[in-house]
Amino acid sequence: MKRSNRSLGLTAMAIFLFFGATVATLAGITLLFPGSFLDPMWRFNPEAGEQLRQLGRGIGIAFLGLGAAIAVALLVYLLRSTTRGAFEKNS
Repeated sequence: MKRSNRSLGLTAMAIFLFFGATVATLAGITLLFPGSFLDPMWRFNPEAGEQLRQLGRGIGIAFLGLGAAIAVALLVYLLRSTTRGAFEKNS
């Protein structure tokens, strides 16, 4: 695989994981603290926001945990991909 293709793939995966961690964390914050300045983000899907709020504060904690898990996955992915690249031969 050419280096540029691998770099593009790494970048795309990193952006995807970063976006997932950010959205999960923001959702967790809005579920733990309803009525905050982040609450308007539920305008995109108000039914989902209402249904998630009915599950209680525990779901907010779960979303924060999900955001943390995705952030750790991103960190591990980036560390492994950069370390692995250092030991490969340049073609």
